[in-house]
Amino acid sequence: MRYEEIPAIDYPTAEASIASGVPAQIADALLRASLSHIDPAWVEAACLRTLAQSDFEVQWAALSALGHLARRYRCLDTGAVLAVVQPLRDNPTLAGKVSDLLDDIDMFVKATP
Repeated sequence: MRYEEIPAIDYPTAEASIASGVPAQIADALLRASLSHIDPAWVEAACLRTLAQSDFEVQWAALSALGHLARRYRCLDTGAVLAVVQPLRDNPTLAGKVSDLLDDIDMFVKATP
């Protein structure tokens, strides 16, 4: 495995890539947006929207991006995230990534009263 730096992305490019419908472009945009200076609430919403897609690459990237947001900003709409993510625990190809995200939420995101 080789480390590759993920370049920043701006909002218009991220939005266009996600709207493209091309799984590789969507996945790339989600990961880059989660590590860029784009409104984290927008990135979170984009991740939740794209998790409804059946493409593994997009789902994996969305789960990873949500984890990045949890670690970087220490806040997520946990109710919305858990409602979308919990059913994915039963998917054997995503279960490990879902578990990682849930661990990130437990460790980094403050519980809301």
